[in-house]
Amino acid sequence: MSSPNGDIQIDIEALKKNTRDALLRHLEYYQELCICNRETYKNYAKIAKLFHDISSLNALVIATVLGIITSLGDSPRYKYTSMSLSAFLACISGVQRFLAFAEKSENARLIAKGFDKIERDIGQVIMYVNSDAIKIDSRTFTKYVEEIQRNIATVSEQAIQSPPESEDLKKLFSSVKKSPTTLENLILSVREMSRRNSPVHSEDES
Repeated sequence: MSSPNGDIQIDIEALKKNTRDALLRHLEYYQELCICNRETYKNYAKIAKLFHDISSLNALVIATVLGIITSLGDSPRYKYTSMSLSAFLACISGVQRFLAFAEKSENARLIAKGFDKIERDIGQVIMYVNSDAIKIDSRTFTKYVEEIQRNIATVSEQAIQSPPESEDLKKLFSSVKKSPTTLENLILSVREMSRRNSPVHSEDES
């Protein structure tokens, strides 16, 4: 960590004595925010892949039927059907290229992996502080925190185009009455959002 006045050194021994230090609360907050973003992008990748698979399956079926009809002969009835299917197949291919479900799925999967790595790195750093058996010097500990900060900045730049549902998760994450410092609070938040969006819950409210 650096500043205009020089390098910043983290005192690991002071952190071990005060486990509620602002630095630890900062790390815990970003750890759970990374969990939230990881699950969001992981779900987005699954949804995008599902749409890509469905559109690809439709295109494959239409192409197969088109090949069968073409082999039946040059009858006007078959000709018009073949033209219609060809136009429909071209539309599906155009939609696939425009929406780019495969690329979006892969990008979201990579971003989810990035957030997952940051979450695990933060958990390891917090373990260094909370464990009495692990001895680590302040200089090495500072480098770990610096690396986490760089990774957060890198992944955040890659995640410029957030999935639509990520904003709902972040709002729900921020609306937890108690400061979200445990994984249990985050899980309860995600479950609450799922319950609100479920058809059964919607029917009960109406």
